[in-house]
Amino acid sequence: MKYLLFLFSVLPIVGNSQLVFPTDMLWTTMSGPSCGYDESDCRSYYTKITGDTTINEIQYKMVLTSSDSMLNDWSVAGFIRDVGQKVFYRQKNVETDCLLYDFGCSEGDTLNLNCWCTDSLTHFKVDSIRFLPVMGINRKHIYLSYLNNSSNEIWIEGIGSLSGLLNGGGRGNCMTGFHEGLLCCSKNGEKIYQYSKFADCNIGSLINNSEYNNLNQLLSLYPNPANNKITISNPSSISIKKIELIDFSGRIVQLWEASQLFENTLNIQQIPPGIYLLKATTDTGIKTGKLVVQ
Repeated sequence: MKYLLFLFSVLPIVGNSQLVFPTDMLWTTMSGPSCGYDESDCRSYYTKITGDTTINEIQYKMVLTSSDSMLNDWSVAGFIRDVGQKVFYRQKNVETDCLLYDFGCSEGDTLNLNCWCTDSLTHFKVDSIRFLPVMGINRKHIYLSYLNNSSNEIWIEGIGSLSGLLNGGGRGNCMTGFHEGLLCCSKNGEKIYQYSKFADCNIGSLINNSEYNNLNQLLSLYPNPANNKITISNPSSISIKKIELIDFSGRIVQLWEASQLFENTLNIQQIPPGIYLLKATTDTGIKTGKLVVQ
């Protein structure tokens, strides 16, 4: 009887265990010098996790990548495993693991994410943790920054880094003159994330409409970069209906209605460092521009 009680107490724990990134997911990553802002010289590739394999008596899943839009040709990029909410990655032909993610971290923690950068660039601080909607589902967002400079990183639980699944250790920020960004993520064939600037999950389909025109001379903002507040210069007195601050994932970080625009000054003290799209809805249409928050 004691044995049966013990067994029943263990079963629910075993039944609820799951991988941080299951094998029914597919990621599309854009890669190139100007990805995220211009599709020129930019390509996309796919990533998936599959199959069990054992290396030095440690069990991993295989990580495959492909540049084939038909998803027929795949190659092994490395191996991945999780321990609780930590995700470890082992590159192909590399002898050791590295810490790629820690979704169990807390605000103020320092993480040594040593998958890509040199020793002097591996330490991140967890700036903040928020629960925000992504395509209708509330997900944990973890905002991190390098301790040695102002570069930042964003993770979304169940999806990965906004720099791409394999870039949780900051690859994009330590590759000079290069950039990678998450374009799409799907689970069991259903899309759970999409970078809103692109019409679908293929590079080359950049949305090019009035919402992404640069701010014209009628509207300008300063200072830029900024870390406290910004002021919108509006000499022609255009009627501004609302202003939205949008992050790299397409999420609205802050919304100011017309009644909140006191002398056209916006308080951004609570906004995490990063690059954002500022979108102003006016009587003459939608104007947008890039804002750098330090």
